[in-house]
Amino acid sequence: MKNAIFFVLMLVAVVAVNAQSKKRYVEGNLQGTNQNLKGYFWFDNALVDGAQRIYYKETLESDKKELSASEFDRFESADGDREKFRVANANATRGAEVLLPRIEKGKINLYKYDYVVANQKHSLNRENHYYIQKGLVKTRVSFNNFKDKMKELVGDNKELMAKIKNNDLGYYKLQEIVAAYNSGMSMGTGLNDVPSGAN
Repeated sequence: MKNAIFFVLMLVAVVAVNAQSKKRYVEGNLQGTNQNLKGYFWFDNALVDGAQRIYYKETLESDKKELSASEFDRFESADGDREKFRVANANATRGAEVLLPRIEKGKINLYKYDYVVANQKHSLNRENHYYIQKGLVKTRVSFNNFKDKMKELVGDNKELMAKIKNNDLGYYKLQEIVAAYNSGMSMGTGLNDVPSGAN
């Protein structure tokens, strides 16, 4: 009886792990200069030695192949698109090429860089930055350059810029700012840019 219970528990564990591993793969089209791949992809959020790994399966039952984001330009999927950016990170002096998820689409596309950076000493750093694409221009928006970048990118929306200049809107509202700009609206009053717990 103990063997039967053990077998059932092991079977449940194997099925759960297998289901979990299939969930992280997203169906889509990975496009590069020299190759285009269709199938199932998983984008690793840990940058190891300045590189993002992409795992690819032709079908969910196929063996996985490891790819590098540096070989590709974009990813298209019903679950969300990604675009290649050279991102600044703690371990790569030249930055790392990463396919970032797009979180806002329109005249301005907003991408979020939310990665764990690991080095050979196994130390980890968590990084979170935003990147914007307007036309062919791709740029990083940080807390320190926020107002200058907003002037370049959304300066033609006078109401939005007035709120940014008056500190009514700031870096922590970047996604909402981009969404408002893309819809052609200004943002309503009463928005507080201070994150919870901050002054």
